[in-house]
Amino acid sequence: MASGTASNNQFQLYSRKGFDEEQRILESYFQTISQFGYERAKESIERERLEPTSKSTVWNALLPLLLGLSTAEKQYSNIGFFEQKWFASKKDSLKLIYTNLSKELSNIVDSVPMHPKGGKSSSKSDEADSLSSSLDRLLAHVCIQLVQYIAGKQDTIEVYIKLQSAGASATKSPIPWGDLVLLVDNHARRYSKAFHHPLLAPVRTTFTAEVDCLEALLRAQIELSAWRFLPSLLRLQESQSKLDVLSSHLLTKDGKKSRPPALYQWYHRFKMALLAKFSIYFYQTLSEQTTASEMAKHSAKNVLDFHAKLTALQKRADSSCFVCLLLADVPRWAGHGYHLPGYETPALTGMDKYPCVLSLPRDTPQGHWPNVVSLLTDKRSELSRLQLVEFYDTTKKCSYYLTNIEDKLHLLVVVEAKVKDSTVSSSIQEIANQLRLNKLISCLKLTTR
Repeated sequence: MASGTASNNQFQLYSRKGFDEEQRILESYFQTISQFGYERAKESIERERLEPTSKSTVWNALLPLLLGLSTAEKQYSNIGFFEQKWFASKKDSLKLIYTNLSKELSNIVDSVPMHPKGGKSSSKSDEADSLSSSLDRLLAHVCIQLVQYIAGKQDTIEVYIKLQSAGASATKSPIPWGDLVLLVDNHARRYSKAFHHPLLAPVRTTFTAEVDCLEALLRAQIELSAWRFLPSLLRLQESQSKLDVLSSHLLTKDGKKSRPPALYQWYHRFKMALLAKFSIYFYQTLSEQTTASEMAKHSAKNVLDFHAKLTALQKRADSSCFVCLLLADVPRWAGHGYHLPGYETPALTGMDKYPCVLSLPRDTPQGHWPNVVSLLTDKRSELSRLQLVEFYDTTKKCSYYLTNIEDKLHLLVVVEAKVKDSTVSSSIQEIANQLRLNKLISCLKLTTR
C-alpha cells in the first residue's frame, strides 16, 4: 500500500511539471485499452508518432511499444494465446510478443536516471533539461508498471492453458476444480498490489475483474458439485457482478455497446452453463416456488435446457423410464432447500447414504435402489474414469445406466425393458459431458474469432 501511495504522490508531482499533454495521451490510451478499443488506441498513438508532442527520446521510444501492446492485448482478448503449431510462426506467439515488449520496456527503464540532480536551475536551458528529465522519470515509472502488467498477463495465459488442458483431459478423469481455484486464487494474490500507477488504473480494473470473475465461476462450480444450494446461488450472483464490471467497460457507439471480445464471450457461456446446471440440480426446490409451466418456461431460457433433454431421453427409451440424479455415499444429507448454518442432520446408514436429489417422474424408484447401490459399489473404478456403466437385470427385466458427473453426484437412467436402441446410451453420455463442462472448458482453445 505504501508503494501505491508513493506512485500517487509522484504522479501528482509530475502533473505540476508541465507535460500535461503526454499524460493526457497516456490516460486516453489506457482508458481505451480497458474498453477493448484496441484499434482506436493504436490510431491515437500513430497520430502522436507522426507529430510528437515531446522531443524526449524516452517518449519516442515508448510509442512503438504502446502500439505493440495494443496488438498483443487484442490477440489476448480474442484468445490468441494458444499456439496453433501447424501454421503459426513462433515469432507470432503471444507469449513471445509479451516477452519482447517487457524486455524493451526494461531497456527504457535502464536508460533513465531515476534520481534528479541537485541544485537550482541557472538558465532556461537547465530548466528545459530538468523538465525533460522529469518526463523521462515519469515514463520510466510507467514502463516499470507495464512490465508488471505484462507479467500478470503472461501468468494469466498460463492459468488458461492449464484450465483448457484440464478440460481436454476430462474424458477419463474429472476436472480438478479445487486445484484450479487454488491456482487462480494464488494468481490474484500475487498481483493484488501490482501495476498500481494511476495512469494504469483502467487496465488494472479490467485485469482484476477478469481474474475475480474466473475465480467466482470456478468456486460456483465447486459449490454445485457439492450440491450446496445457497452457496451456489451466491457464487453465481458474484460471477454475474464481475461480468457486469467487464461489460461496463465496453465501448459504446450510437448508444449501443460493442460486441465483447471472444474471451469474455466464453466467460458468459461458462456462467450460463453453470446457471443451467443450477436449474437442474435444484429443480425440485425451484419448482416448488412456481407452477410446472412457469418452471418449464424458465428452464427453456437456459443455453442448455437439461430438463428438456432428460425428458426427451425418457421418450426416446420408448418404455417406462426413470431419470435420476443421486448423491453417492454421503455421511449426512440435510435434504432440499436452504438450511440454517450449523443445522445438524443425523448420520445416514445403508441405502439412505445414496439420496436421490432429482427424479423424473417425481417419485424416486425405490424398488431399484438395491441394484443401483450395488452398481455404485461394484463399478466404482469404472465410474471414477467417467465410464458409462450399463447393466441389464434379467430378473427385473430392467436396463440400468449409471455415470459419474461430479465427485459425489451421479446420473442414473432406469428403463423397465431391454434397450435395443444405442442412441439411449449415446444421449446419456452427451448429457453427462455437458453437465461435467469438459467440452466448454476444452473448447476455450477453439473460441477465437
